[in-house]
Amino acid sequence: MRNQKRHAIAAQARKLACSVAIAAIAAVASNAHAQQSDGAEQGTGSSFGITDIVVTAQRREQNLQDVPIAITAVDAASLEANRVTSVQDLNGLAPNVTVRPSAGAISLPSFTMRGVTSYGVVPGSDKQVSIYVDGVYIGSPRGSAFELPDIERIEVLRGPQGTLFGRNATAGAVSIVTREPTGVFGVRQTLSAGNYDYFRTRTTVDLPAVGPFSAYVSYVHDKRDGDIDNLGGGTVWDRSGPGTNVGRLVSPRTLGAKDNDSLFAAVRFEPSPSFSATYKFDKAWSDNSPEGIAFVGNNPDAPLVGSLVEAILASNDVVIARNRPDAVNNAFSTLVKQRNEGHTLTINWDVADSIQLKSITAYRESFINSATSLDGLGGLTFTPQMLPNYATFVAFSTGLLTGAEDPAVIAATIGAVANGLVPALGSRFCVVCNQSQSESDQFSTELQMNYDSSFLTLTAGLLYFESSDTSGGPPAMVNNYQYTPLPANGRLPLGNESLTFSKAKSYAAYAQGELHVTDTIDVILGARLTRDEKSGRYQYGGTFTPGPNGFEDGTISGQQVVTYDYKDTRPSFLVGVNYQPTRDLLFYGKFSTAYVSGGAVADITFDAEKVEAYEIGAKADLFDRRLRTNIALFRANYSNQQSAQSGTNIGRPDLSTVIVDFGNTRAQGVELEATVAPIEGVTLFGSGGYTDIKFEDVNPIIIAGNGGTRIRPTGVPSWTAKVGASYQSPDLFDGGGSFTARIDADWRSKNPIDPNPDRAELQPNFDTITDIPAYWTVNGRIGLTDIPLAAGPTLSVSAWGRNIFDEDVPLFPLILGSFSSTNFVSAATYGVDVTVKF
Repeated sequence: MRNQKRHAIAAQARKLACSVAIAAIAAVASNAHAQQSDGAEQGTGSSFGITDIVVTAQRREQNLQDVPIAITAVDAASLEANRVTSVQDLNGLAPNVTVRPSAGAISLPSFTMRGVTSYGVVPGSDKQVSIYVDGVYIGSPRGSAFELPDIERIEVLRGPQGTLFGRNATAGAVSIVTREPTGVFGVRQTLSAGNYDYFRTRTTVDLPAVGPFSAYVSYVHDKRDGDIDNLGGGTVWDRSGPGTNVGRLVSPRTLGAKDNDSLFAAVRFEPSPSFSATYKFDKAWSDNSPEGIAFVGNNPDAPLVGSLVEAILASNDVVIARNRPDAVNNAFSTLVKQRNEGHTLTINWDVADSIQLKSITAYRESFINSATSLDGLGGLTFTPQMLPNYATFVAFSTGLLTGAEDPAVIAATIGAVANGLVPALGSRFCVVCNQSQSESDQFSTELQMNYDSSFLTLTAGLLYFESSDTSGGPPAMVNNYQYTPLPANGRLPLGNESLTFSKAKSYAAYAQGELHVTDTIDVILGARLTRDEKSGRYQYGGTFTPGPNGFEDGTISGQQVVTYDYKDTRPSFLVGVNYQPTRDLLFYGKFSTAYVSGGAVADITFDAEKVEAYEIGAKADLFDRRLRTNIALFRANYSNQQSAQSGTNIGRPDLSTVIVDFGNTRAQGVELEATVAPIEGVTLFGSGGYTDIKFEDVNPIIIAGNGGTRIRPTGVPSWTAKVGASYQSPDLFDGGGSFTARIDADWRSKNPIDPNPDRAELQPNFDTITDIPAYWTVNGRIGLTDIPLAAGPTLSVSAWGRNIFDEDVPLFPLILGSFSSTNFVSAATYGVDVTVKF
């Protein structure tokens, strides 16, 4: 029945897509001649309409509607209206795209695009969705969670982008473009205030051009309180030790709080119209608190841990919540300290009218230190009521008992363990707590060439990339505490270190050409060849011995070390056809390949993930450019798909998370975007996406680790939709000024979380989250903009709200052995922006 229902939905989606495509073609057929004759092809048929958007989705500037890619481009005005300042805020802006902050202190952006979830948090692994800033690939996901104050646009490219964007783009790519200096003096000051003691200030100064030089600088301070109170706030943890740079940290009073600062500067040298060099610098530093995580439920029948968790719940005061609570106890959580810095030099040289050269050289580095209560449990005490269950857990989990022993031996062993644990009674107790620290740096340089003639348009390039990453627990400290007492004084023990050192180098050459066969038909051929070289070292365990100064200069001995090397040379291809009968209509079809590089986590190796994808689409500007419709149908076949799994699930409790070969996956679906400008000043927009996923040849280790005979997709809503409207009035005052309003509503269908669809039937006491229900989030903005003031500057005042109706569903649930926990959609926020421009 389930399969029949899924196939029926897929069939309906295909029928819907075909109907929309046929309708678009019919509309074009009936209007194309009229549009060409009344001047709309040149955009002169009316005084208003939908404007062109310039994108660089094919590594050169093009009109969005001329690019044969399913792409959503969000310009600066839309970014401001939706309060988008980083990739974390992209959720709902494109069909079949979901962006969530991952559970845990570092809250890295987790992308789901066309059915594929891209995480990249596991040391030594890569992402399925590549993130680029000004053409620079961001290798470490920890280096992508920062804010940029001067974003000009964000381009979301859906589907494999292996030819022009390279490895690690099997699901898609996100390209962030910051603005260039204007050379005209100007000052912009924005002050914002809102609920949760929100305060934000942004100052931007554009300097006047001095000869061939122009520049600007921006500074942003962004601070707000958290939306969930921390019942464990004020708890002190001492992480002092050699190389930790952490010391004593206090659990924050609220969870989900922000305290961000960012600095951005750009300098442009343009001695002639044919040559320019732009240097951009960004730096961000933050001390945020982790999002609140709540305990959801437990299966008491689960072996060992089920009864232990029940004993914990019975003897401690625990907040249990399925929807965002007002307060939780996350006593182990401390402030997330994050630092990012980047340098980019971009050189453009128009060698001739038909040849342009571009060089992009960049260096980036990032640092993050965090700690969080992944279990949603905090402030626990190791009580006498827990002692029998915990002693049983320790005896079996450490191998003292196997269950085959005589009952008397089992009882005696458990009793001895219990006696040994008596001194720990009254200690703090951690179920699943994580603390991590990572440092990353990368260098890349790329040389591009663009050639354009009446017969051929060609983009080619060479790329070199290298990175270094250290991740795991803070030096000399364990990465994860699981089911263990901790000292009552908060002095965390040293030793049993867990650190991963990773290095990567990548060399690539690529070329993609459009052969202009006729005035209306182009044939696209592209290829890329990439050489990946990775090496790493995983060191763990060991005993800490204090030095002359105690914890500050001690040493660890008896560590175990595992090393790995990975080398691979792999091609990617693209073949496509474009048919553009008029300036306002494009049909395209293509076949493309891409891959995510392989590697290893400790001694567990994994192969490269590969994809072969097919896509057909149509882009149309109709009715004198008052209607824009884009539609795409896709099918992608993934092999050796990489999957992040709990180390416990595959019998490696010494590793918090590992990458294993999941198996093969088929994803197919449809996407539709439409924009309408019915009357002057009014714009209506909407989008929708459907994804159907089928797992094939699933790795038996994953099935066994999730306690089922079959596995279903998780974190992937089958349907996504977005609707909205904006309005801008005519000038209200002499010299300008207008009233503006905008509302956006984003919808996600029911989202499976538990990979085992039978778990609720097999374990009826497992009170967990099996699905996130369908939900809407609504954002809005209203205000007066660019009001002229007497002295020459302009004033803008706007009121805004995000998640206006306070949706409070789970966002990133975790299933941790016998129990589950989750974070939640952020609470409703609202405020006022006041901007003065000089």
